[in-house]
Amino acid sequence: MGYTASGAMERAFRQLLDGLSQLDGDDANARADAVHSALSAASRSGSDDDGGWRRFLSAHAHRIARGGGATLLQDALAHAEGSPTSVAAERWLTEHPDRRWLHRVGRPRRAEPSPCLRTLDGHQGAVTALAIHDLRKLILSGGGDASVRLWDLVTGIPRQHWQTDGHFVCALAVHPDGKRIVVAASPYLEIWDLDRGTRVKQLASGLPRIAHLILHPDGRRVIVADEQRALVRDLETGALLVERQELAPELRALVLHSDGEHVLEVCGFRTLGAWDCKTGETSDRPTEPGYSRARAEMERTASTAHTVLFHPDGQRAISFGAEKRIHMWNVRHKRMSYSLDGHAGTVRAAAFSFDGRRLVTGGDDGMVRIWDPDVEPPAADPQAHVEPIVLVAIARDGERGVSVCGAGMLRVWDLDAGVCITTQLPFWRMSAEHAVTGAALLPDGATVCLADNRGVLKRVETLTSRNRWRSAVEGAAFRSVAVDDGGQIVLTADGTSVRAWAADSGGQRATVHAPTKVAFQGPLLALGGERLAVASGPSVLLYDHARGELTASLHDGDAIVRALAAGPDGTLLAGASDGTIRVWQPGTPEPLKVLRAHERAVVALSVAPDAAWFATASEDRSVRVWTLPGDALLAEWLLDSPPTSCAFGPGGRLLIGEASGHVLPLLYR
Repeated sequence: MGYTASGAMERAFRQLLDGLSQLDGDDANARADAVHSALSAASRSGSDDDGGWRRFLSAHAHRIARGGGATLLQDALAHAEGSPTSVAAERWLTEHPDRRWLHRVGRPRRAEPSPCLRTLDGHQGAVTALAIHDLRKLILSGGGDASVRLWDLVTGIPRQHWQTDGHFVCALAVHPDGKRIVVAASPYLEIWDLDRGTRVKQLASGLPRIAHLILHPDGRRVIVADEQRALVRDLETGALLVERQELAPELRALVLHSDGEHVLEVCGFRTLGAWDCKTGETSDRPTEPGYSRARAEMERTASTAHTVLFHPDGQRAISFGAEKRIHMWNVRHKRMSYSLDGHAGTVRAAAFSFDGRRLVTGGDDGMVRIWDPDVEPPAADPQAHVEPIVLVAIARDGERGVSVCGAGMLRVWDLDAGVCITTQLPFWRMSAEHAVTGAALLPDGATVCLADNRGVLKRVETLTSRNRWRSAVEGAAFRSVAVDDGGQIVLTADGTSVRAWAADSGGQRATVHAPTKVAFQGPLLALGGERLAVASGPSVLLYDHARGELTASLHDGDAIVRALAAGPDGTLLAGASDGTIRVWQPGTPEPLKVLRAHERAVVALSVAPDAAWFATASEDRSVRVWTLPGDALLAEWLLDSPPTSCAFGPGGRLLIGEASGHVLPLLYR
């Protein structure tokens, strides 16, 4: 597909880039306003070239508002090859040769439409409630952090942030007057004023945990329910009007009938009963046909979901909750239409806009995702893993990469083309309780050591999946794996011990037991020779595994160590749950540097082969490249899902593994 660049489009790109560069020291709200103005100008122009500047800006508005000019340039460079957006970024970069960036390898050749329009990140925990304010074009999200966040439905830019007094936000509803929001924050009902951004009333719900919330169209009554009973309360006084006991078993949803006087209890796709919301008594009203057309197959699939939500057209429905996937159903034809993949955790909440053109979902991964339900996704990505990735590694020749996910799938990648060479299943009989917990690529680049939560360790050829050897420890659950630079020793850690294995035969050579009241729960690292480092809470313990002796204990702060890496000169890096990086030099108990690298926990570290820089990956969805030992930030990449692993290779290559199961090859220039 050919593109033609527009001079107006390139001027708009440069104007926004210059404006964001001047706002780098300001807060995100100032950047959000700049992005919103640019998007409004693009929409008013009434013209859009083949590269889709307006569509690009709309899809990335929330990311650009968060990361500023660097993110705008980064996302433009990763756009479809030859598109006006990417061409404008490349031209700007040639005029500024002093700038260094992470470039995506194997980027798409054309911009394909995706049902997922954008991803919003802000909650410190699971997203448990969602609603859409159609009149004001706002998304309302509530989470396990007991907060309510308001987002612009068009751009995804955050607008307001409220903190409730409840344990967590269970449900949200927009008041019919359009000026107030009803928040179910167990065990309270709170009413917030949109214009002033303040709480105007707080009521006791009468339930320890609110699972369902219905705001009556009259604006005076509210229905709250848990798994066993439902209460109808006066919204102004909080008085109890009706109480209904013994709700339907395995209740998935409560739906207010169109007459406004009856509540339907839904299990799966079938209405099990109806009751009068004035008296609480069971009604003889016939079952709604829109909720009873689905066949038994739909019932069985939906029975594992937490919630069923119907599209405003009445002909479609989604089921979600028990897994990361969202199922879209065609009720009239009694079949599943397609599934939406993107969340890295269980989906907890969803909402349709009034016109049905937008679907908003949120889950345990803390993300709010906006979908176009009319755009069906392509067939499942054959290059994607099915579970979060536990390992990415680059061979020493720099031409191949290896990735392994928790479901035991192993893939080998051509890093120049960014395509998968081969897919293997070393653990081909996996159950829901069985997971690969650690993996390490040996220096030969042809074999990888895999460990699972059942105490099995095996060495596997990456291209054939043939087992070189297999060892097992009964009753052990391996948490991490490491290989020394010489490829002679394989280390495994469970909660109570670290074991050293011969890499050529799989024979066990030594065992290091954890001291009393100490657990090896964190990452494991081979330091060369007979030395190893293992994380235990906020400490990093150094051992001589041949003698089983503790040689040093590095402790600084109370944050839990989540990632370890070492440089060729013996420099040790530890990433912690508070987003900090601590750098130790060999033989020194005090850290050389404490770097505030991220807003959230650091989950992966990797040092470049020449030790000039290192990469950090965090739960805040960012990957950053720093000079060693962290004196300067060189580049940053924002991801759509949290990273789980990263690996530096020769020539500035950087491989990123994501919780969504995707592998992102980058090149640092």
